[in-house]
Amino acid sequence: SGGGIYNVKGTVMILNSTLSANTADVGCGGGIFSVGSSSSSGIVQIDRCTVSGNSANYGGGIYSAGGSPGSAAVVIESSTFSGNSASTAGAIYNDGAWGGIAQLEINASTFSGDTAGERGEILCNDGRFGGTAELDIGGTILQGDDSGPNINNESGLVTSLGYNLSSDDGSGLLSHTTDQTTTDPLLGPLQDNGGPTFTHALLPGSPAIDAGSRNVLGYAIFLDQRGLPRTSDDPAIANADGGDGADIGAFEVTPPLTVVKQKMKLNFAKPDSDSFCLNALLGFDNGSDPSGQVFILNLGGASVMVTLDAKGRGATAPGEVP
Repeated sequence: SGGGIYNVKGTVMILNSTLSANTADVGCGGGIFSVGSSSSSGIVQIDRCTVSGNSANYGGGIYSAGGSPGSAAVVIESSTFSGNSASTAGAIYNDGAWGGIAQLEINASTFSGDTAGERGEILCNDGRFGGTAELDIGGTILQGDDSGPNINNESGLVTSLGYNLSSDDGSGLLSHTTDQTTTDPLLGPLQDNGGPTFTHALLPGSPAIDAGSRNVLGYAIFLDQRGLPRTSDDPAIANADGGDGADIGAFEVTPPLTVVKQKMKLNFAKPDSDSFCLNALLGFDNGSDPSGQVFILNLGGASVMVTLDAKGRGATAPGEVP
């Protein structure tokens, strides 16, 4: 068990990291195995991370168990789970069965392409046989492959904090008035969209755009998984009831800033015969990361693209001409 991380009665905090392609095929927790006991809890906190392509028998991404008796807790925020697989619970198995206590809290995260043979393509919340399993979920995308339920709840307690979006009916558990079920979130592939970890971008027209809130757990989240500001509210899209224009999931769409200057006449008939200067000032607040942000300068249909680095610097290749 514990293909990537094996945690017994300890506290693990993971930030801006990737856990990928780990295996525990005959055990539990392809990415992370965490268990507590009567004397000490097993605690895992994941913030702005990607857990992808891990596999196990139980809990492809994470297996968390309270022990018998004992307690375990997993807190996930602004993170992506993608392509994890297991016989049971493709992404996360929250196991409080047999007298244990297992708590799972998920906020502003994205799950896509996780698969399981049974009991939850994405999540299994198991509180059978005298145990306790609690799942609190808000502002999160659940995209399964329709071969089974995204959430499997077995004698546990599932609380929707609102602003969730599920590709299936959420097993009837996502009943908050701001939840969207049986809805395609329109996600792009897992790839580098800026920031330190891979994400699933929200495609144009996604029902997750501006349909959330950054305060579902009672405190504000100011950054998305990439470290870019949250919220970027598009005035052309109506916000959800009680929402603030934040996007659902780990990825916040940043509308492009377009500056148009017309009637500029330039003569490039001869080398260095004409020139111009364009100054742009961008503010990156709350410690956000400008890396991956793109400037596109369009000259009558010919474009020059400048991609910024982590310090906000960017340039075309020397001598590049549109």
